[in-house]
Amino acid sequence: DLARKVGADLALDVSSASIADGQRLLGLREGFDVGLEMSGNPAAMRDMLANMTHGGKIAMLGLPAQEFAVDWARVVTSMITIKGIYGREMFETWYAMSVLLEGGLDLA
Repeated sequence: DLARKVGADLALDVSSASIADGQRLLGLREGFDVGLEMSGNPAAMRDMLANMTHGGKIAMLGLPAQEFAVDWARVVTSMITIKGIYGREMFETWYAMSVLLEGGLDLA
């Protein structure tokens, strides 16, 4: 409900729907351009990788509890960029967002 109130086109409960379901509901044929993985859940990361567009970018903010396998062939052949974000950079991201919003950026 909160996501919809702030203008999200779609909000998914990933315990009952997949990222692929969201992709279909949004009419995306080639996948998502940007993904933000915040849970640290290996299954969520695998699901996200499977639904990214060619050249997509993933920011990882969640910390996994243990190591997990990544489909590196998918990452390489789809030219997906994965970036870890932690600490200071996370705060810089929030600052940049607030500057854009204060400058009049309309997300609706």
